[in-house]
Amino acid sequence: MGLCYNARMRNRLSSRTDSVDLLARLMATEDISVRHDINAPTASFDMKDRLLTLPVWEDMSSNLYDMLVGHEVAHALYTPAIATDEEFIADLRKVCSNLGIAKQYINVVEDARIERKIKTKFPGLRNDFRIGYGQMDERGFFSIEGTLVQDLPLIDRLNIHFKPGIHCGVEVPFSADEQQFVDRMSSTETWDEVLTLSYDLVQWSVDMDESEKQAEQENGD
Repeated sequence: MGLCYNARMRNRLSSRTDSVDLLARLMATEDISVRHDINAPTASFDMKDRLLTLPVWEDMSSNLYDMLVGHEVAHALYTPAIATDEEFIADLRKVCSNLGIAKQYINVVEDARIERKIKTKFPGLRNDFRIGYGQMDERGFFSIEGTLVQDLPLIDRLNIHFKPGIHCGVEVPFSADEQQFVDRMSSTETWDEVLTLSYDLVQWSVDMDESEKQAEQENGD
């Protein structure tokens, strides 16, 4: 259950909460709603309802808090609010017929784009992103138990590279062929470019899966 502006929230959160809520509204240049939720696994922004949800984590530093606010405000500023569900689904289908996979790929590519833009608009956030992502990495937010970074799928490695990778020096390996996607994600400017790159990444993943299956079959034969 979310905690809104009531006595219970004020007992659980620091007095800094109200000023951060105001900061989020100012940064987003609109009167967005801000909610603090003790059950939220991470921060999120509802594009339709213009609702920014922030988690309530134990020992959350001000840098991590501001990084989460900055990231979600970036969505408010730069991610287009699709007018209807049908339009949103149509965009997803431009990427993949499996809408869950389409969302995953679009989220990773769009995060890289909007974070680059918000840091350009508000340079003071750069240090918050550096410290915040370092602390999220220490919390195991980007780790998959028993799996090495180099063994992760390309989309997961891209997500790590553009978050704790570029902000706090976590090394993520890419092949020469994969580097093209790193370079393209570093320069996406529009929503249409995000959709195109996400589609290309899905196709790359499908092609690689087929190649691996063929290689396994040949080795088996």
